[in-house]
Amino acid sequence: MADCRFEDVFKEHHKELEQFLRRQVNDPDMAADLVQDTFIRFKPLYEKPPGIQKVRAYLFRIARNLVIDHFRREQIRCTDSVPEDILDEIPTEVAGPEVRAASQQRLENIRAAVDQLPPRCRDVFIMSRVQGMTLAEIGLALNISPKTVFSHFTKALQLLKSQLDEGSGL
Repeated sequence: MADCRFEDVFKEHHKELEQFLRRQVNDPDMAADLVQDTFIRFKPLYEKPPGIQKVRAYLFRIARNLVIDHFRREQIRCTDSVPEDILDEIPTEVAGPEVRAASQQRLENIRAAVDQLPPRCRDVFIMSRVQGMTLAEIGLALNISPKTVFSHFTKALQLLKSQLDEGSGL
């Protein structure tokens, strides 16, 4: 399957993933969005050598993780309503332009530091911290052991810390 084009993988698994996600979230529109998100997360990993060996299992793992994230977000949204008069009494602290500019600069420093990481360390860091994958999932995706993933992740954190400490990025 590693020689299949991405479009072929999409055609082969799209319907099955959508049916799975419809059963999970009980909302056809949300299921369609989650299918799209699944393939968006999957594509960069699929196109990178050595590729993913168990495509179907990997797609369903991503989809399952997205369902979990979806329900976590829904749980956060489902809070008791608060009367407006109480909301008016809560002081609002809106960040001024200086704080926003400093935050933006810190974010740019972090992005630049991540971009400077060695490719494998960067991939592992992004898969873990941005995509929310576990070390085992990353190992499966990159066809390396979880111990090697941990080594790359640790190295990435050490390099980021030293780069950001040097440039006072944090």
